[in-house]
Amino acid sequence: MPSNRLKQTLPGIVLMMQYLPGAVSAAPQTVITWTSEIWPKVSQKDSRGAYFDLLNAVYPEPQFELVHRFLPYKRGINFVREGRMDLFSLCSPVSGFIKPQYAWAQESLGALFDPQVISNWQGTALHDKHTVTLNKEISILPFVQGINAQLIKTDSRTRSLTLLRKKRADFFLDFKINIDFELDKNSDIKMSQYNFQPLQVITCYPGFSSSTKGLRLSRLWDQGIERLHESGELKKIYQKWQLEYPNFDAQ
Repeated sequence: MPSNRLKQTLPGIVLMMQYLPGAVSAAPQTVITWTSEIWPKVSQKDSRGAYFDLLNAVYPEPQFELVHRFLPYKRGINFVREGRMDLFSLCSPVSGFIKPQYAWAQESLGALFDPQVISNWQGTALHDKHTVTLNKEISILPFVQGINAQLIKTDSRTRSLTLLRKKRADFFLDFKINIDFELDKNSDIKMSQYNFQPLQVITCYPGFSSSTKGLRLSRLWDQGIERLHESGELKKIYQKWQLEYPNFDAQ
């Protein structure tokens, strides 16, 4: 009698095991949580971009699982500093994080302006006679903090572009990649109407949490970038998203 019950029970147990967390061997060894804002070409709203491709290539499945969350820049910094997430995009000198050897983006910070309004500016300096609009997220950059001009900080780049168009600001300051994206969203605006003057090249790194895990991930990042660079796969990612290929000899 017990043997009959066992025969009836065993198939059910086997079936249950297929759906229970019995597939422990298939679980990722490391879950990596990372955050970014919505940035064109690198971390887009549709969860595509160069940052996604780079991280997937450096930390491949099934050994790793990448979990992403969009957060405002300052909030993302705090999440990683507090150890609630593993990494974010570090584009300014912020203490308390692990910066790897290799960057993942080089971006031109510059000013967009109407040459009919500003006809003789040579891009040497933004001074107190100028009115500059910018998204408040980049106000923490040292370059921005050193500007001696009247700053209008906005909650969106669309608002900044509107201020420039209505001549309530002389310049719209931002990364060129973001300015291009805003202009593309407005079909009635042409880049030819404006001039863009690059002022500084800013290098962005993945910023890892100051922890044992963060240090390990940082080392794996550098090893992965070297591997992808030597194989040619890294260049393909930058070409896919039409981004400047980093100068690894200088890093």
